[in-house]
Amino acid sequence: MLTICQPNCVCVNDVEGAFRWLKGPVRTSPVFLKKPERVEAFGYVMLMAYLVYALVQRAVRTALPPGEKLEVEGRKTDRPTAQVVLDVIAHAKVLHVQVAGEQLRRILLAPSPKIRRIMELLEIPADAFLTLPYHNSA
Repeated sequence: MLTICQPNCVCVNDVEGAFRWLKGPVRTSPVFLKKPERVEAFGYVMLMAYLVYALVQRAVRTALPPGEKLEVEGRKTDRPTAQVVLDVIAHAKVLHVQVAGEQLRRILLAPSPKIRRIMELLEIPADAFLTLPYHNSA
């Protein structure tokens, strides 16, 4: 398929890719909404989810230095998709430490080199899993 893009325009391939993502089997499982305002709200939630998905993909691709390739799923690529990035991150193991039912901290357990590299590309600090926001339970 030939794609012709004008500067500052969205390519047809990008739009078709977004619809392909939104219509994927996991995202289109039956949802029973009766009220029109709930259908509209669900549409906004799906668009926001796609925005995050697209931003993750863009962030990794732009942060990847020229010539460097990530090894994912047994092959190397210089244009990793967000799905591949999320699949790699999904294998991260996080320990939740609780005392008296209140969570005190999360600890990322021995992340693989792939997970560490993706965290670097996404600019996720190494201590992101060690600190939790303070909340006053009083």
